Amino acid sequence: MDYLIEKHPAFVIAGTSKKMKKDNAEIGIKEFWSEITNNDALNKIHEVKTRDSIFTGRIVAICQEHNLEEDEIIYTIGTEYDKNQSVYALELISIPEHKWIKFKFVGNIEDNLDISKEEVFGFLNNLKEKHNSKLYLEVYADDNKEEDDYKFEIWVPIIE
Repeated sequence: MDYLIEKHPAFVIAGTSKKMKKDNAEIGIKEFWSEITNNDALNKIHEVKTRDSIFTGRIVAICQEHNLEEDEIIYTIGTEYDKNQSVYALELISIPEHKWIKFKFVGNIEDNLDISKEEVFGFLNNLKEKHNSKLYLEVYADDNKEEDDYKFEIWVPIIE
């Protein structure tokens, strides 16, 4: 499995979020992506992104379970933003400094994202470093997510 461990300072993501039940998250996340594509929120996120960031202009999805009911998650879709752009109508999500284990994958999202997440968390359960299972990032390029050579990443914070 292709991975890298790197420490990154705290960062802020401008985006939009939705709270959902864990047992409905797979469907809820797909519906949320459709919703923000159709209501123009995804275009607003693209307008404020910056290539001068740790994500180099890519879209980031954040899955969090902090401070919620046990059966809930918050899923945020956003980007590290250009501070000179208006982020009106987008919320700001602060992510503290972490050491991240970053996994790289190739394949279309529809067929590979869920399998990749299962591989990541299975691998992490056998790793000596402890990880924060209440937070992870999905990092997406602007390329066509349906192509078999599409590249995406999953980042999971390591507890130091």
